[in-house]
Amino acid sequence: MPEKKYIRPLNADEFRQNPDGTRSTEITKTVVHPFLNGGKPTNIPSLYVEDGKVVEFSSEDKAVDAALRTGLNFPSFPDIDTAVKAAKIRSSKGGRAVGALGAKK
Repeated sequence: MPEKKYIRPLNADEFRQNPDGTRSTEITKTVVHPFLNGGKPTNIPSLYVEDGKVVEFSSEDKAVDAALRTGLNFPSFPDIDTAVKAAKIRSSKGGRAVGALGAKK
């Protein structure tokens, strides 16, 4: 089995340069997974820094794996709609620029 690489969400000053010239500081996924908040709808990032490079995990399984590997707690919500609304509000305010999505346990 390959060794897991060091991984963390982006810091406020980091971004992914998009083909259209914009920058992404965070791309949030709403997931339901038994190892994240006991299966409650949870918002996690899909952009991370892995071994010094910004990478995106676009599949839900890989994004969940990355979120679990960080060891951080991510916000949960009572239902999917509330989680998606929270993610949209966060994005409209600047994503990662408004603060870390995950917190240390």
